[in-house]
Amino acid sequence: MRALRASAVQMRSELGDVAQNCEKVVALAFRAIDEGARIIGFPEACLTGYDASRSSELAEGLEHPCVKRLGRFAAEQGVVLSFGLIEQGEGLPYVTQVVCAGDVRFIYRKTHLGKTEVGHFAAGGSIDAVQVPDACLGVSLCWECCIPDIAGTLRAKGAEVLLAPFASPLSGELRLESWATYLPARAHDNGMYVVACNALKPLGEGGGGCAIYDACGKLMGSLASPVDDVLTVELDADLPRDRDGGEADDGNGGRGMRGISYFDRRRPELYS
Repeated sequence: MRALRASAVQMRSELGDVAQNCEKVVALAFRAIDEGARIIGFPEACLTGYDASRSSELAEGLEHPCVKRLGRFAAEQGVVLSFGLIEQGEGLPYVTQVVCAGDVRFIYRKTHLGKTEVGHFAAGGSIDAVQVPDACLGVSLCWECCIPDIAGTLRAKGAEVLLAPFASPLSGELRLESWATYLPARAHDNGMYVVACNALKPLGEGGGGCAIYDACGKLMGSLASPVDDVLTVELDADLPRDRDGGEADDGNGGRGMRGISYFDRRRPELYS
């Protein structure tokens, strides 16, 4: 994994106005690109807007012209673009995150629904990682990040960066405070970066917040403003699992615990 820059984006979506939301995604993505980003993460359901009670009304298909446009945009700009939508299903719609990079179009459908989502959405049936230029990515949507098994499964499938898109009503400051209780653990325990972003709600109704954690769980950067915004940081390619033996020099000529890859020292044969 080479050193690269990643952006987390917070944005306010207009419910059901896919064309306008798409224009905003492109504009904010250009801002991230100007800051050198190669991986750009947008919030949960940013393309359609998020409202569980109106899920069927808001749902769009993956062949929607705006979905295709964003795929072409990612290929033309040579970036990895992650964006969300409420996706039409055979019955109930899905909460879906799309990851586009060149010829790659990866689809993740939320597998673990929140209490207020049951009855409004269908649950996806697979948890997979996707290889893109420079890194292997996994997606964990909103409250799924509170479930350690999801991040662990993605790490076992090769994920180096966990994209964590949210559509939470918490204000940016409260969202950052909440993330600080569990996202560092997802990063630290699995030795992977976490790129988290939250949707902004209608003006005056909260939402927002972006944070990026390194592979040891250290906060690399955050923001919590009330407007559309972009957080960009440079990721360090020195992941713990890439080091010799999974350990780092302690600075005194010995081997210390500081750089150990705990994930690689698991014994899964004992856990069933």
